[in-house]
Amino acid sequence: MHPRSFLILLVFLAQLNICHARLYSEKEKNDTLHVTDTFSHIDLSRYSTIYTDSNCTNFNGETNKQLSSLDEHWLLKLRSTGYIRFWIKFTVQNNSDKHIAAILNCGVHPLVKITEGNPPGSINEAGFFSYQNSGLHTLYGIPLTLQANSVQSFVIEISSLYKMQTAISPELFSTLKYAENEIANERSRKPTFAIQLLLLGGIFVLSIFNLAQFMSNRDSAYLFYSLYSFSLFLYIERSLELSNDMRIVSQVIPTYFHDSVNFYTLLIGIFYMLFLKRFLNPVKPSWLLKVANGFLYLLLTAIFLVFFIHLFRSDNFFPTRFNMLVTFLPFISFTIIAIILIPECKKKILPRYIIAGSFLIMAGGLIQVFLNNYSNQFMSRIFAPVTYLEIGALGELFFFALGLGYKRKQLEKEKKNAELQKMTSELQLLRTQMNPHFIFNCLNSIKLYAEKNDMEAATTYLSKFSRLMRLVLENSKNSQITLKQEIETIRLYLDMEAMRFKEKLQYQIIVDKNADPEYTELPPMLIQPYVENAIWHGLMHKEGGGLITVHVSEQDEMLVISVKDNGIGREKAAALKSRLATTHKSFGMNITGERLELLNAKNKTNANISVNDLYENGVATGTEVIIKIPVG
Repeated sequence: MHPRSFLILLVFLAQLNICHARLYSEKEKNDTLHVTDTFSHIDLSRYSTIYTDSNCTNFNGETNKQLSSLDEHWLLKLRSTGYIRFWIKFTVQNNSDKHIAAILNCGVHPLVKITEGNPPGSINEAGFFSYQNSGLHTLYGIPLTLQANSVQSFVIEISSLYKMQTAISPELFSTLKYAENEIANERSRKPTFAIQLLLLGGIFVLSIFNLAQFMSNRDSAYLFYSLYSFSLFLYIERSLELSNDMRIVSQVIPTYFHDSVNFYTLLIGIFYMLFLKRFLNPVKPSWLLKVANGFLYLLLTAIFLVFFIHLFRSDNFFPTRFNMLVTFLPFISFTIIAIILIPECKKKILPRYIIAGSFLIMAGGLIQVFLNNYSNQFMSRIFAPVTYLEIGALGELFFFALGLGYKRKQLEKEKKNAELQKMTSELQLLRTQMNPHFIFNCLNSIKLYAEKNDMEAATTYLSKFSRLMRLVLENSKNSQITLKQEIETIRLYLDMEAMRFKEKLQYQIIVDKNADPEYTELPPMLIQPYVENAIWHGLMHKEGGGLITVHVSEQDEMLVISVKDNGIGREKAAALKSRLATTHKSFGMNITGERLELLNAKNKTNANISVNDLYENGVATGTEVIIKIPVG
């Protein structure tokens, strides 16, 4: 090569090296933040480079990237492929002769660590899951001391776990400016924070209320509903703490179990499935049980896997992708169950409550996910994303509470109907026992006439007996008969007893004009036991017999039936200790009392019986039984 050409080449290379040195020096100058003791606030994004490895050598396989060149959507997309931890490097030069106290703030993240130098030396850490200061380091600002007339390099490690809390936006504040900024943020957050606490308190109260309901009636649906709502409370409370930079429940729950949303979302799903099975078990088709069981086993398996993944912590992509999928698994199950139940809404009411509640919490959850993943400035919005989930969860719990109330009402109604049916069956049995007893007395009377060879009286008695038996058998088939039928039955019965006791028994039946025998209804054989009791109790031991008066009237929409005798009275009858009278009294009075209780329970009426002792000048002159039955 010609010497002159070689010389020109050397000059060119020297110039190129000088240019490269100047460019590098300019880049160093541009990447270095220069501060003085008068600074108040600086955005570090344009002075920071971001990396995806702890050695700060590459960014997702590429060269280092300036933080200001990336938007939050890009970072979220990157994180979805498995990156949940980022490293940010920046350099600060203090041009003053004084040490500068500064505060570094990178936004709301679970854990932020800062180191200095090469090799790095730990300075401090902050964030929700910071273990410094016994794990209760509640400030997201990290104090830094910028040495006088010196250049310092810092590396920030940001761990966002499975959800980006806010944008990665490192900022450097003077201590005074940071205090002013925190006070302003606190004031702006107070109204929304109060609303969030109010909604969260509503969820907690529902949880405690339904636990109390379970303790009182032992229905496991209330227990699973209480555990489900309490799991929702823990999940939302965790997000609330992260969004508002404070600790409430996490002060008493170990951080290990509180640092992942998946523990709570899976518990939500598990208790939801258990509640659903217990809630819909009496009314749902069997194939829905199989679907619910399938989701339950899937969620139980997932929670064990999440536990072991957290036990052996790893930053590779599989645990991250798995945990992100698990987060949505319970909500997917809610949606599928709600869709499956839609055809059942036309037939049954209970599935409607499940569908309405499930879609409410799904709507709130989708809004939260959208704002978390597609909005990097949600802290400046009217409500934080978790607020929408709170509203949806509270609405869902409200519908579930309505459903539980409706179900309880239905179960009480079914129980009441079962009890009424049981009482009706028992009373039908008692009625069949009463008729043979009455028949036995009548046959004894016929036998008495036959023995006395009084064929005419026997024939008349037998004729009345056959008519009475026909009426009794016809009436016993019905739960209600007309007053006319009941009066006819009583008249025939008294005729027969008057023939039997001859002149010792007299009776009269009086029906007032205000009572309508044709249309007024009452239970059959209601009066007969009291008439029979008046004969055996009141008149049987009275010398010369007596009078029985049956008086029927209508007063204040009540049918009033009075059965009065002028016998010896209850006190004297008790003194005689007549076994027969006592037996009849117990049998007839108890049956009629139970029948009226059944009538009251079935029709929600106030039918009642009262027994009055009659006296004249201090001497017992008989007994009056008054039966009152609502008309209509």
